[in-house]
Amino acid sequence: MHLGLTEAGAGLKGVVSSVAGIAHLLIMGIGDTVRVSLTSLTREGRTEEVKVCKEILQSLGLRYFTAQSTSCPGCNRTNFDVFQKLVSG
Repeated sequence: MHLGLTEAGAGLKGVVSSVAGIAHLLIMGIGDTVRVSLTSLTREGRTEEVKVCKEILQSLGLRYFTAQSTSCPGCNRTNFDVFQKLVSG
């Protein structure tokens, strides 16, 4: 089953709307494919949609595309060069 929220909006609103509409179904094991449809403000619109889909799947632990790291802003780990390179991919 294909999951998606058609034309969710632009920017953060579109991302949040997509996550709200898709995440619960994925957690319940419903859905085979995911599509995020954001109002594109740049030529990179479709690329951003794919990135959002990947982040949804990775944050739910359903698929992994990059190494995950947890940072604590108060513990200074985020200031290390190695950590910054890891997070930036």
